[in-house]
Formats: sequence, C-alpha cells, structure tokens
Amino acid sequence: EMLHILMHSYDVPHQYRVIDGGHSFRVWQAALPDALRFISDAFKGKPYRGDLMDSPAAGQLLNEQMMVLNTGGEHVFAFVPDDYQVSDRKYPVIYFAGITGQEQMASVSSLLDREIRAGKVTPMLMVFLPAKDEAGIMTLIDQLEKQLRIRPGYRFRSVAGYGKSAETTLRLLNGEMRFSSCLLTGAVMSGAEAAEIFSSFEVEKLKRTSLFIDAPDDGCCAEGNGELHMMLRDMEVNHEYRVRQGSGDGGWISGGFGEAINMISIRFHR
Repeated sequence: EMLHILMHSYDVPHQYRVIDGGHSFRVWQAALPDALRFISDAFKGKPYRGDLMDSPAAGQLLNEQMMVLNTGGEHVFAFVPDDYQVSDRKYPVIYFAGITGQEQMASVSSLLDREIRAGKVTPMLMVFLPAKDEAGIMTLIDQLEKQLRIRPGYRFRSVAGYGKSAETTLRLLNGEMRFSSCLLTGAVMSGAEAAEIFSSFEVEKLKRTSLFIDAPDDGCCAEGNGELHMMLRDMEVNHEYRVRQGSGDGGWISGGFGEAINMISIRFHR
C-alpha cells in the first residue's frame, strides 16, 4: 500500500488492485488473467487496455420504484423494492450521500433492484441524501423515517458516501450507534483529514460498524483511501478494502457495488 502511494505521488505509471481474500493461491489465481493481459500489452509496447471487468447490466426500474419525497421543503429521491406499494412490511435502508444526478441514481438503484430480484440480497430501500452536514443529515433521516416504512433501530440502517460526501459520512459513525454498516466509495479524502476525523473517535464503538472501502487505483483520492485503510488496520478495526481500476468517476461506482451491497445485506441480518 505504501509503495502504491509513493509511486502515485511521483506520477510513476502503475496498476494496483486489492481483491477479496488473503495470501493464498485462490487470490493469486483470480488476479492472474488481468496480470497476463497487462504483461501482454507491455510486450507489444501498448498502453494497458484495462481489466476484464464484469459490466453489471442495469435492469429496468418500474416508475413506482423511484419515489420523490418532500421533506422539509426539499425533494429527496428514494428507491423502493417492487413489492413496496402492495405490502405493509418494513425494510432496512441505505442512506446514500453524494449521488445527486438522476441518471446515476437510476443506475445504482437498478443494480440494487437486480440483486434483490435475484435473491442475492435482502429487499431494502435506498435513499439519496442531499448535501448536508452531520446534524442536517440526522435531522433529515428522522423526518424520512416518519414517511417511509423503515425497520427501527441502528441495525437496519446503513450509510454510504461517494466522493466528497464520504468525509461527512465517516463522521456520522462517531459517538452514538446509528448505522450497522458504512460504504465509502471513491472517497475524496486526504490521510490528514482521515486522521483528524479519527482523533475524536471512540474506537471500540467504531469496531461495531462494518466498513467497506471501495477505492480507485488512480485519480485524486487514491492516496487518501490507502492511508484510511492503513489507519483502520492499525486501530484493529475490521473492514473490507478493495482497489479497482479507474479514477472514481460517477460511472465507476457500479463495478464494486454488488460486493458492497452483499456485505451490507449480511450485516442487516447478522
């Protein structure tokens, strides 16, 4: 990780990946196809053409699956499972900060819908939060939970942050237990900012929340994500850490979303 950060700081071209698993043949074998692809391009003197990524196919959402809520004078978008309108059940929820474009909301929602319909994750809601500070977000969540059928208790809440919203999202984990899991994807955060956030944390409480860091191997936030991972490791906070090809732009989220959603779903029903 430190080698990656050093090479990145000196603009040394390189490829870096972190996938699921430990120091085992299974992990090495899984990484080998892309490694051979990289070596082959180098032999030919060509730029690396990129990983053999599975492109998740987004499904078609029903119109009633994207709700628009008027909360405190603001419009808040929420994805609901296809049976939401015909049942009276209560659902777990992911509060997602940092995604504001309707096209991106629809793309992420359709991926979640596909996983639910395939029976891979539990049916859940996903609410897209407008940009606010920590107090504003919690006030908004209290209002939303009076309008939506959400299962009560922190165990059935997850929070996710993309881009610059990841810093605010991480701060929400301090103090009172509010969320059972947290996803930081393409976080725009420096190591110094992460250290400042953790300086006031009660580490033992943080250890009760499952964290998933999904980081790009390039772009403005590559170093900060790596430093965040190392801080969590040194604090002995159990977390999942992935590094994927890309710079963390809007379309990049979908590549790692399925694995993160699986972790969140398991945490809801641990």
